[in-house]
Amino acid sequence: MKGSLDNITRRPRTEEAKRNCAVQFSKRSIAPILYLGDLAKLSYTVTRKVECEKFNGREKLYTYLFFIMPGLSLISFAIYGWDKWCAIKGKSRIRETTLHIWDVVGGWPGGLAGQRCFRHKNRKVSFQVKFWSVVVLNVVVLMLLLHYFG
Repeated sequence: MKGSLDNITRRPRTEEAKRNCAVQFSKRSIAPILYLGDLAKLSYTVTRKVECEKFNGREKLYTYLFFIMPGLSLISFAIYGWDKWCAIKGKSRIRETTLHIWDVVGGWPGGLAGQRCFRHKNRKVSFQVKFWSVVVLNVVVLMLLLHYFG
């Protein structure tokens, strides 16, 4: 029989070729699982380290000031920009309470920059009163925390 598979002779694979194929196969199929496992291991290690060392208040405050607050400010800046874009295009807007919530949790520097950069919400008196009240509240709380933990 001419088209039979019995007539086909297969070339034997070398051990190196088998190993390379196995490595490529495992990298492609198992890599996401290994990555998730590494993330889980890392988060467990960090959690255990935090539990063992018990960060003091100063380290938590500095973590907030130098890592979390700038991230919140970037998000707040982006939200102000998005709201301005929606206002120009006549699309559904972001509520003022949402803007104030991002300002309260620490994004007020980004909110202030967004107001100045996009010329957004800077003429509305009721919004400005609430915004500056939030800024004063944040600064007072940060000053008290720096005094207490500093």
